[in-house]
Amino acid sequence: MSKADGLYKQYKQEFKALEQSGCSLYCPEGVKVRPKQLAAAMVRDNSATYMWDMVYDGRGKVVRVNFTRVPEEDL
Repeated sequence: MSKADGLYKQYKQEFKALEQSGCSLYCPEGVKVRPKQLAAAMVRDNSATYMWDMVYDGRGKVVRVNFTRVPEEDL
């Protein structure tokens, strides 16, 4: 298994767990995505990293995560 394949599998598993707990995933903000789509996009994009903006409900549960692409030159 390549490093990219392993990273894809790890991301997909993490994002799927979030979704199964009732959390919605958005990338970019306002565009709802599935765990598989998000994991693939993040693994393919070698020129950026992604910032997680987590939104919590009144009880502290994560209900939404907005992923913002940050180009490496901005880091």
